[in-house]
Amino acid sequence: MAAASSSALNVSWREPLFGEQGGLISAFSLVLEHLDSDMQPTADAPVELEVDGDARGAVVEGLELYSFYRVRLKGESGVCMCVRVCVHVRV
Repeated sequence: MAAASSSALNVSWREPLFGEQGGLISAFSLVLEHLDSDMQPTADAPVELEVDGDARGAVVEGLELYSFYRVRLKGESGVCMCVRVCVHVRV
């Protein structure tokens, strides 16, 4: 994960091991929460981006300049919707 610019984030990931994914992943969701300087969620609604299950990355644009975000990657299979990763990042 890296800042693509001061208002965009380039997010990439590896496919989880088959035993960790609960079945064939049909889609991923990236959820970004805007954080304040104390790393607490702001009043802004989270941004959710749906990504095809074959994708291994996405660029999220239109973020607030030089801000902190909590980023979660969720994988969806026929069995479950599992949070794979949760990180804090500054763009």
